[in-house]
Amino acid sequence: MTNPKVLAAQYYEDFNRFAGDLYPNRYSPIFCLQLAEQTLEIKRLAQEKNSKIVVHYYPPPEFHEIADKLGDSLALSRFINEVKSPRVDFQAVFFMAATAKMLAGDAIRIFVSGSPEELGCSLVFGTDHLWLENWKRKNPEGILITYINSDAYTKSISDFISTSRNTAQIIAHAAMQYPGRKILVLPDKFLGYVMKAKAVEILEKKDFSIDPNLIEVYEQSFGGFNACCYVHEQFGHDAIEVAMIDRLHRTGLIVRLTQTIA
Repeated sequence: MTNPKVLAAQYYEDFNRFAGDLYPNRYSPIFCLQLAEQTLEIKRLAQEKNSKIVVHYYPPPEFHEIADKLGDSLALSRFINEVKSPRVDFQAVFFMAATAKMLAGDAIRIFVSGSPEELGCSLVFGTDHLWLENWKRKNPEGILITYINSDAYTKSISDFISTSRNTAQIIAHAAMQYPGRKILVLPDKFLGYVMKAKAVEILEKKDFSIDPNLIEVYEQSFGGFNACCYVHEQFGHDAIEVAMIDRLHRTGLIVRLTQTIA
């Protein structure tokens, strides 16, 4: 599509329909026209520079529209390796682009839109490298299992890199492969404790006995962060109920139900 007005009309309808509750009053006709014009210019430049644009799920919908590939960090890294484009423009957190670069090597140039500080993550900022180095010295045979949402240095000193989906399986595998050794799971304590519990369940089903204390979860506070995503930390145990009630209020359903009962 090359007509910005036609594209803007499509954006206005789609963005307000599918994301209007998340971004109320954001997608006005004027803003959608600006986005449409920018989209066409970005795609023209990408073609000119022979670049693929990859976008994580996190950014707003307008970023999704310019993507050659939309996905999670691992899927984007795999896509980059498959297409072998000489240039990639990576729209996501900095560490994701760094991970993709590790896998892609020197043949592919990967560009990001800001510095590590601007495109940072509390999991990265909250990782105390000195503490990890000391842990390794105290536990020379210890096993580090690091969630993929981590910085390059932490990955480099780790024994396994996991995703949110397979962390439990990797913990269980490490426990069976290296019996009696300490295991440290990092950098997200919330993910760590959930996956530790799941890993113990996996091991029990395999009739493999392990002392749960051998599986340690990183929970050090550092740099003003608490070994977790600061957004997730704010959710609280009742986050789902709060979100549902807020949604019902905004749709007017609670008001209608109250009137009906009255």
